[in-house]
Amino acid sequence: MRGAGLTLHHRDAITQHADPSSVRVTRRVHDQYARPLEITDLVVDAQQDTLVYEFTLPSAV
Repeated sequence: MRGAGLTLHHRDAITQHADPSSVRVTRRVHDQYARPLEITDLVVDAQQDTLVYEFTLPSAV
């Protein structure tokens, strides 16, 4: 994406789901022109699942 001259903007939101034991995780990624590149919408059962965020910056090649 960087090679194409795009600047990525990430927004993650964690909100209470209708079921009190679950949470909704929404990730939106867009470029500097507000064009959507990725939309991820997950519902996680907080009693059984573990939510882990791991992020590694890509190397500058």
